[in-house]
Amino acid sequence: MTRIAVVAGRVNGRPRPAPLHAVARQTRRLALVHAVIPVGGKAGRAIRHGPKYRQKHHGAAENSRQTQSPRRHPAMLSCHAMRGHLIRDMAVLLAATLVLGTATNLIPGRRLAWLGAGQQPPQAGVDFQWMDALSANEIRQALPAAIFIDTRGPGTYGEGRIPGAIHLSYTELGQALPAGLEEDMRRADLVLLYGDTEDADLEQLMAQELRRRGLAPPYILAGGMPAWQAAGLPVESDSEVEP
Repeated sequence: MTRIAVVAGRVNGRPRPAPLHAVARQTRRLALVHAVIPVGGKAGRAIRHGPKYRQKHHGAAENSRQTQSPRRHPAMLSCHAMRGHLIRDMAVLLAATLVLGTATNLIPGRRLAWLGAGQQPPQAGVDFQWMDALSANEIRQALPAAIFIDTRGPGTYGEGRIPGAIHLSYTELGQALPAGLEEDMRRADLVLLYGDTEDADLEQLMAQELRRRGLAPPYILAGGMPAWQAAGLPVESDSEVEP
């Protein structure tokens, strides 16, 4: 009998071949329970000849598949190339960050603490305190030694400011202060900073810098000069103080 399939045990009686398949002669001759279905073609030859056939006809093909490198699409990159592109992109991103950070610090009036400066963002209650416009006006009248610092541009400062306020920009704070101003701020009952914006970013940075120089935490006018004017509080200009 050919090596076609696993043959079940022999039983007496009529064989029961599979009705949907052609059966081999061994099924009827041996009266098998399960039909033996003949297999032809390459599969049949492999069954009949056994391992020798598989080794002869498939060994070379399997060896060639194992040794042959997989085909790669022209658009695909190797791991080494991908690593090179990643390192290049990271270097470009780092260089762009350094350039932008340096350019930001060179803009007049916009020197900000940024990555690498080792500075923490200013914190309310630690580097400064907030004060509303009405309270600031009462302080100005009750404490003659209080110092008000105007952080806006010189032109805006000359057009209208809180009476008695001193002009000081953030860039000037990073350089030598006017003679005696830092000492006056140390002896002052209170130092209040105000600008032209509600977020008061520059005023917060100036307050932080004054704290680093050993001064008491200054106050920042909430809402800046617009809030002062909206409350109808007094304003002076260069034309009013000229003799």
